[in-house]
Amino acid sequence: MRSGASLGAVLLAGGGLVASLALPWYGVEPAAVDTDAWTANWQAFLTLLDRQRSFEATVRGWSAPSSTGPLLALAAVTVLAGVVTAGNRLGRGLLAVGSVGALGVCVAGLLRVPEALELRVGVWVSLACALMLLSGARRASAYQ
Repeated sequence: MRSGASLGAVLLAGGGLVASLALPWYGVEPAAVDTDAWTANWQAFLTLLDRQRSFEATVRGWSAPSSTGPLLALAAVTVLAGVVTAGNRLGRGLLAVGSVGALGVCVAGLLRVPEALELRVGVWVSLACALMLLSGARRASAYQ
């Protein structure tokens, strides 16, 4: 019973991982405004929150400068194959490889920000989905 719930969580996290590729991953960083320190910090925080959900002048996960999109899609397909064959050793191996690969690609996208760009919400959503994928795959393979 728990294995089915874990496999469902894996499928949901894999779907979220693929959906995060449609969100903005990187965006153009605006020029700094010269004001006093407290006002500048407060305004910078508010504009950062506003920019995180903005779709203007952004790079989505599919069109990121590296091969992030195809690699995350490959990891999602690997996890799907692992869910289909979850009852045997091959399925557990596919779940492990796909989830660790997805986490590695997300961390690489987080650490390798292209020059003159800043992180946007898509990177954080993909990282959260990759962590849920890893946790669900671990739990699903533990109950087999």
